[in-house]
Amino acid sequence: MKFLKKLFGNSDKQKTPISNPIPKDSYSNPGNSFNNFSENGFPPLNFTLTGNQALDIMSTVRRIDQVFKANNVPFEIEGFNYTTFTENGMLRIPVVLRSNNKGYSLFYIYNPEQAKEFNSSQKLMSKTNYPNSLFVSQLDLKNISEESNEKSSLMLSDLSYDEKAELKGEYAMWWSEKSDSSFYQSKSKESLLKIYEALKGYESYMFGYLLSEIKMKGFEQFQRVSLPESPKTFAVKGPEYKQIVISASQEKGIRFQFPREQNNRNYRERFLFQLLLALQSFREVLIAEEVPKDEEKDENGYDWFSFMSRVIEKQEKNGEINGEFVIGGITFD
Repeated sequence: MKFLKKLFGNSDKQKTPISNPIPKDSYSNPGNSFNNFSENGFPPLNFTLTGNQALDIMSTVRRIDQVFKANNVPFEIEGFNYTTFTENGMLRIPVVLRSNNKGYSLFYIYNPEQAKEFNSSQKLMSKTNYPNSLFVSQLDLKNISEESNEKSSLMLSDLSYDEKAELKGEYAMWWSEKSDSSFYQSKSKESLLKIYEALKGYESYMFGYLLSEIKMKGFEQFQRVSLPESPKTFAVKGPEYKQIVISASQEKGIRFQFPREQNNRNYRERFLFQLLLALQSFREVLIAEEVPKDEEKDENGYDWFSFMSRVIEKQEKNGEINGEFVIGGITFD
């Protein structure tokens, strides 16, 4: 199918935009790049960029390690390709690090559009775990003040299969708390219903799409994958490196379950909303390509969730549910 080649044919290629390096004679500073490390109180650093972000990350991190250690500057690289939620979408950060108990986000800038995206991101940084911005740029950012209007959304490739996950405690689709005590009135319930609507009729495509995007072994290339009759559970690392459990079965469909002790309502609601957008987009592709729908089954996730939601809503309205309760929970010892 042509649409499969468009979506997955180049899955191994780097997704980060790459631009050609600017000729060295167009720079007025050593190393062919600009950066703001000194402005943040760090030792002066010079970097040479290739225009390939993956290579540049390796070389700049190596250089930072050399210079910081030589100057007794404490630091720790805490992650690569870090994603976090914002009020309107997602923020992607190539490198996150910590020094003297401060969190820093390191961005790489190769063209004017990326410079505009960097300028836009600065308004969002204060609410992240790494609020201090560092950059290495092929452009002099003093000459670029415009901001980008583009908004970034969650991609399923932002999730990564966690083969060695050590799961403990309770995970659930939703749970009651003081600020969110009614399931049928919650934002999570609204998103979950729409997610099941997006999955309906295309579960094998959606499940295969999910498995290929998270790079689960044996499913790296896109293929239709039927939901198992018996529930299968695995873990992924989501935005902010938070652990999420995915359970799949013919009866209850594909369920995303969040750790009660480590997760909060805001994160869950933003994740579900962004997940919905990703699944709806893929469903539109499937419909446009007129792919055959899955065979209808007596047991399916949409019917399970719809029935369960109606029962819970009736019980809540009749006052039959008191105290804490959990939807779609699973406990690991």
